[in-house]
Amino acid sequence: MSASPSFLPLVVFTAKRMLKNASRKKLGRLREPRYMVGFLVGAAYFAMLFLRPGRAGRPPAPPGLPRHMDDILLIAGAAALAAAALLTWLFRKGQASLGLSEAEIQFLFPAPVSRRALLHYALLKAQFPVLLSAFILTIVSGSRGSGTAILTGAGLWLLLTAVHFHNLALAFTKARWNELPPAPRRAAKTAAFVVSASALGMLVVTLGAGVLAAASGPGKGAFSLGGFVFALRSGPFGPAPLALLTPFRWILAPLLAPTARAFFVALPPALGLVGVLYACVALTAGRFEEATLSQASRRAALRARREAGRLEALPSEKRRATVPFALAPRGRPEVAIVWKNLLAWKRTSLRRQAAIVATLAAALFSASAFLSTPSADVSAAFGSATCLALTAFLALITPLGFRIDLRGDLEYATLLKTWPLEAERLVLAELGAPAAVAVLYGWGGIAIALAIAAGRAVRAAFLGTVVTAPSPASFQRFEVLVPVALTMAVFLPVLVALALVVQNASVLLFPAWFPAGRKRAVGLEQTGLRMLSFFGTSLVLGLALIPAALLAGPLIFFAFRAMGFWSLPLAAVFAALPVLAEAAGGVFLLARLFERFDPARDLHS
Repeated sequence: MSASPSFLPLVVFTAKRMLKNASRKKLGRLREPRYMVGFLVGAAYFAMLFLRPGRAGRPPAPPGLPRHMDDILLIAGAAALAAAALLTWLFRKGQASLGLSEAEIQFLFPAPVSRRALLHYALLKAQFPVLLSAFILTIVSGSRGSGTAILTGAGLWLLLTAVHFHNLALAFTKARWNELPPAPRRAAKTAAFVVSASALGMLVVTLGAGVLAAASGPGKGAFSLGGFVFALRSGPFGPAPLALLTPFRWILAPLLAPTARAFFVALPPALGLVGVLYACVALTAGRFEEATLSQASRRAALRARREAGRLEALPSEKRRATVPFALAPRGRPEVAIVWKNLLAWKRTSLRRQAAIVATLAAALFSASAFLSTPSADVSAAFGSATCLALTAFLALITPLGFRIDLRGDLEYATLLKTWPLEAERLVLAELGAPAAVAVLYGWGGIAIALAIAAGRAVRAAFLGTVVTAPSPASFQRFEVLVPVALTMAVFLPVLVALALVVQNASVLLFPAWFPAGRKRAVGLEQTGLRMLSFFGTSLVLGLALIPAALLAGPLIFFAFRAMGFWSLPLAAVFAALPVLAEAAGGVFLLARLFERFDPARDLHS
């Protein structure tokens, strides 16, 4: 490549080469059946999203919602973005380096390209993944109002680009502060902390006052946008909060524009804000070569440690004492395997996690018990039901994404087979870590839901009657919630165990289709393969739950009249027995599959 003072030829040349090489690599992989099937499934999924009915427009808002919903969404979104930006300035350090690969560093740094051209090249190169993310989000979310999908994608691109440039500017700014002498460095960090914390506090107080003022207006339960904006301007801090939200409203306005005309009206301020952020990054990215080289060396060292089977990173002296639980010098090896996998998931203490859940449950219990607003009963009931529903969903889905079991450790199957441990015990130990995490958070969510409902029951019994309903109704809701929560607490662990058995069996049965390892590959074909894995797991779980349903269904039918909802926990105990037997059979099957697993053949197929 000939020397050029401009970065545009470099960007165009790199984009062409990247597109050509990526297309050649993807098309070459489609010769394998698993990638072809995964590609077809992923393409069919995105085509279904793209061609689904109603994409051309947005359905009208249901009755009861505010008339100016778009304006309310704009203010709420701007407030959320502002809070996120202030929190990043308070707590985030960021990586003060440009996203250049080792190959780009090797070829471009010695090349006859100016430093400024390299900087602009790195910033524009980062737009490729941003454009891809905006494209995928546009397909999934659809277009808004009467605007086209192209305008929606452009609004998403502006938002993602602004967030990317803001994070880069933050990282380079804080890196510059660290290079200052001690006194100016402390002054800069203190000033930034005070300004960010003050702005965040002002925003929270003003928005809270505005919501309360608008909700308690003269309208019959309707939220008044005019009253909300008036409350913001006449709040304790005057018009400062609205001025703080102005740049965030600019960047969100094109995305939330209901029509094409509104999009083009909102486009110039958003483009101007993106240009300002770009200039800020270009001005603050001092000595980016050293930071980029340092980041590349860290990535190379991380890759070498992963290939050697060592820890991804050495923790600091302070963090080395943080372990999931105290591991005795002598004991059962299964406990050590569970400890190791929990440590690979997160360097945190299980006791600390349980204490956080207990503290949150206690705080919500107190808030529910002392809350005296007119809608307290309805809010508590809705919160408890939502918490139970989310707990049931997340506790079942979360372990499927954790690869701190055989799915991750099969990369080192040659080492695993040398351990003096029977295959059944090894499989049980490998499944222990994700099962423990899922059960911990599942039971924690159930405890939080019970705490919310218990707060209203305690208020009805000891602190006076409930505002909107007599105390017997509150106790009746509590009596329904408790058996349902106990049913979930009994059945959830065995269901999680069965789901983990199915997921690990898919890797051992079809190692070529669902490769082992904790690193997740990306691409349309990989999305299709994950969808196949999810659908296969759902089908197998559905078939496996038939005996449990046949056993629990008649019991609930005959015992519900006499026991009411308390028949559900009893039915859950009986329904868990066949599921537990199936999970035990699955562990035996996994042990036989692991014994037949050949690392030399199955890991490189």
